[in-house]
Amino acid sequence: MYYLWKSIIAMQKYLSKLFHKTEKIGKESSPEIQKKFKMSTAFLWILSCLSFLALLFWGKISVGENQEVVYFREYLPLLLEKGKDSTLLVFFSLSLTVVLSIFFTSFSFFYSWLEKKISIFKTHRRFSKPFFFSFLGILKIFVMLPNFLSSIPLFITGIFLIRIFHLDTVNEKNLFYGVLCLSLFNLSYITRRTVQKIALAYQAPYVLYAHSLGLPEFTIFRHYIMPTIIKDHFTILRELLPHLTIESVIIEYTFGYSALIRSLINAILYQSWAYFILIFLSILLFLTFFNIFFQFIEDMFF
Repeated sequence: MYYLWKSIIAMQKYLSKLFHKTEKIGKESSPEIQKKFKMSTAFLWILSCLSFLALLFWGKISVGENQEVVYFREYLPLLLEKGKDSTLLVFFSLSLTVVLSIFFTSFSFFYSWLEKKISIFKTHRRFSKPFFFSFLGILKIFVMLPNFLSSIPLFITGIFLIRIFHLDTVNEKNLFYGVLCLSLFNLSYITRRTVQKIALAYQAPYVLYAHSLGLPEFTIFRHYIMPTIIKDHFTILRELLPHLTIESVIIEYTFGYSALIRSLINAILYQSWAYFILIFLSILLFLTFFNIFFQFIEDMFF
């Protein structure tokens, strides 16, 4: 089990370095080279996808001492089923993480705003010191909650939910609880990054100039801050997707949710190499597609 866990971590680091490397190459080049690089990347993905389909429908492999021929297309129904389950788990987790991060980011900035306004509130006649600081304390707990939730290991959160809600991990998939665990585990990263990005955006020269002109706060946020946040969120999605995909194996084992990563490990354990090749290639194609897709949206609209 130790070596299995080490291999999962190594795969996660490899995918993360791969996407960071491609992003670095794109950023450090001139616009023309960037465009050619992205077009060649997309073209290579299409070629890889066509090669994968050719392998899937016409490929075969000889296994065992008797050299029994196994056709890759025999695994297609199982691959589609497990792929659908993995896609639902990863994308629902990604979506819920973004929604929760927006919620907690709002709390963080509201808390910071209240701290700055303490001196103004104290001059008000109806200022109630116990009530105000109690309310401020509750807000502070909400601000710190993402860090606490993300510090708990995935399997502990999963076991806690199983015990509290008496979940059936044999006959039911428990998709919602798996999504919740993955979202809470990655919540702190997105929340901290969003808060930092907004704080930096407010210090940008064009935002300071807009403030000096007396533009309304809502106008500044809508036209200057919001585009920066949305663009950064697409970068976060690209970076977080490989991590969520690899982390989903813990959810699969904890809740008995059989999807692609668990099937990949079972294929290694039972030496089903044809199925292993198909799963591994499909995961790589899946991750690279959405890396290219999110990058395209960033370049097209921002």
